[in-house]
Amino acid sequence: MSVQKRVAVLLVGVLAVSPWNAAARAADDVPREEPPAPQEEVRVFRLQETTPSIVKVPLDSLFEGHALRLAVHEPSNQLVAVGSPQTLDQIAEIIESLDREPTSRTATPQYRVDVTVWQVDDESGRLDALVKEKAGGRLPLNLPRDECQELVASLAEAGLVSQPARLQCGLLAEQEVQMNAGSRCPVEQSRAVSREGVVTKNFTYESVGAAVRLRVRRVTGGAVAELFVEDSRISPTDTGSSPDEDAESVPRYVVPPTVTMCTLQTSLWLPDGEASLYSTGGGPDGLRLLYVVDVTRE
Repeated sequence: MSVQKRVAVLLVGVLAVSPWNAAARAADDVPREEPPAPQEEVRVFRLQETTPSIVKVPLDSLFEGHALRLAVHEPSNQLVAVGSPQTLDQIAEIIESLDREPTSRTATPQYRVDVTVWQVDDESGRLDALVKEKAGGRLPLNLPRDECQELVASLAEAGLVSQPARLQCGLLAEQEVQMNAGSRCPVEQSRAVSREGVVTKNFTYESVGAAVRLRVRRVTGGAVAELFVEDSRISPTDTGSSPDEDAESVPRYVVPPTVTMCTLQTSLWLPDGEASLYSTGGGPDGLRLLYVVDVTRE
């Protein structure tokens, strides 16, 4: 009798589930409608104080990955944008801010970059301790310009830095970069333009025994200046001479096969009135340098 009850319960369960299975199979056969694609609009922005080609570069970077198409019409000084209403509203706000600069200045403000290079004469390792005592931190540091000058002056008075070599370069993102280093003009070693319109330029100059490259990259909203320092100072190297050789002989000097390389980066939208302090190099065969990068918006 108990076996018959179990069979009855089992049959009821199967009958109860079967209609749901049939309904599910029927639902799968019904064609599903795809969600409607977001509506696109076409807007034409007429620029007054700048050009559409200048505005297009940061917009392409900002809205990368969005369903946005931009076209430039130089004769009418117009930028045509196709995209969702929300995206076009954001573009309208950005264009309004970019189109406020006078045409002669382009859409990117002009900056002056001052780089002062000091050689570190610190065999006892006092420089880092003095920097921490005066500025309360370790290199690299961003300090108000006056405090940075006072700190470097303190390091010079303590005999820890010497031989300053100063240069200036003016940067306008839409124009050529110019650098002056005394009577010697640096040579532009290379230039590359990526698909995003980022311009990379490399310059070199010699300073206190080290080769320094300044690379300026134009990015969204401004530019980034990067300093690459390569310690190329000739240093004495053990050549494996025997003790029988003349001890008074002139030591042999070779260029180290590997050099000290460090990237020093400062954004050109560093607040006006501040400066960046960097240091690189070091070691028994390395020339340690101290850099003061001062960026001023003109």
